[in-house]
Amino acid sequence: NKFNVSISELDFNDMRQKALVGVAVISNASKHANQMLSKVVDLVENESEIVLMDYTLELL
Repeated sequence: NKFNVSISELDFNDMRQKALVGVAVISNASKHANQMLSKVVDLVENESEIVLMDYTLELL
């Protein structure tokens, strides 16, 4: 895929107009992981048919 990340629908599976989505990336550098996740957020924010209500970035 374009971003080399894993994406999964985590909640609201039976709802057409709402979704909770998780995005995961594995990297040996936190800066690189953060950049990759930020690019995904940017893509979603710029999509006219999607309203991004909230997001959280968490590095483990």
